[in-house]
Amino acid sequence: MSEEEWVFVRFHIRDGDRESLQDTIIPKTTSERLTDEGLIKMYIDVGATIDSDDPQGDYYWIYGMEALCMVMSRKPMTRKTKELFNSYGVY
Repeated sequence: MSEEEWVFVRFHIRDGDRESLQDTIIPKTTSERLTDEGLIKMYIDVGATIDSDDPQGDYYWIYGMEALCMVMSRKPMTRKTKELFNSYGVY
């Protein structure tokens, strides 16, 4: 594998007036294989659908949370960086 074999994914979640971030670290091969919609379905809610009211089409409606979600970023990371994040409780 290459030096950067992991990807840090940040999700942006909008729930009415509240906004939050959810982070996860996944294998690079998974990130390359999945679209944003696929990532949201795998890591947030399998029933996610595109929000028809979003003009840019970036947000997906999460039925179980009654919230909107988008993939905010995907950042490559090394195994050493992943281990550091894991030590702070980010997996």
